[in-house]
Amino acid sequence: MLDNVLVSIVIPVYNTKAEFIKECIESIVDIKYPHEIIVVDDGSYEKDTLEFLEEIKEYKNTRLLRKVNGGLSSARNFGINEAKGKYILPLDSDDLLISKNLELALDKLLSDENIDILYGDFQNFGDKNTYNKSGEFSRMKIAISGNYVSAVILYKKEVWDSLGGYDITFNSIEDWDFSSRAAVFGYNFTYLAVPLFKYRRIFNGKSLSQNDLSSYIENKKRVVNNVPREFFSKKNINDYVLTSFKREKKLFFKTAIILFFPWLYRFLLRKGVFKNDIIVD
Repeated sequence: MLDNVLVSIVIPVYNTKAEFIKECIESIVDIKYPHEIIVVDDGSYEKDTLEFLEEIKEYKNTRLLRKVNGGLSSARNFGINEAKGKYILPLDSDDLLISKNLELALDKLLSDENIDILYGDFQNFGDKNTYNKSGEFSRMKIAISGNYVSAVILYKKEVWDSLGGYDITFNSIEDWDFSSRAAVFGYNFTYLAVPLFKYRRIFNGKSLSQNDLSSYIENKKRVVNNVPREFFSKKNINDYVLTSFKREKKLFFKTAIILFFPWLYRFLLRKGVFKNDIIVD
């Protein structure tokens, strides 16, 4: 195993199909920079998965860690804690990395030490084949409007250390919570306009259960409510408004403000941002 690792790619696994894990690992090929692949088995029990994990050692620069089941955040934290790299890249076990673009991202990081977190676009594949453009960074937007930067980002391991890792109490959108806290903390994000990975979309004909949907909504509220009020400086508000308008998402922006920050909505209303609305005291 390399000692001078630049990037650690951490892949949690929980009963993922063997063919998907294989495709995921084999998508990480011929990277010119020193790297390691850490596969974390989060208590898998499916025979297909376990049999493939026994073959992990055959892959170059790859090691397998095992732990009792604790969820995605717990598995990510477990792997990152053991990581040797200066930079961390979390990757789901059924997604594919675009290695040539990872190299471009690492080139960018090495050219500017001030970059703490780098994100890019991604491609959907499987049942849905589309291109997702993340767009330029807005500190307030990532803090309160959703994780448009995605879960697959490159960041300094010291960011993970200072934030205390991923919050294991989240059973969904833990990636948004992580990025939101990083934004509030003041870390420097940079956008690279290339796809860094391919996100596998599998439609099984089922919608979210009522419990899952309720949990998802509650988790979204938790992320937003965890943002301290002092974060809403004039600079951050102006940046958010400008970015939202440029991306033609004024309605989404307004809805989020009305639901979660009515006092901020009233402030923006008085500033003439929503010209067709009426202030009701």
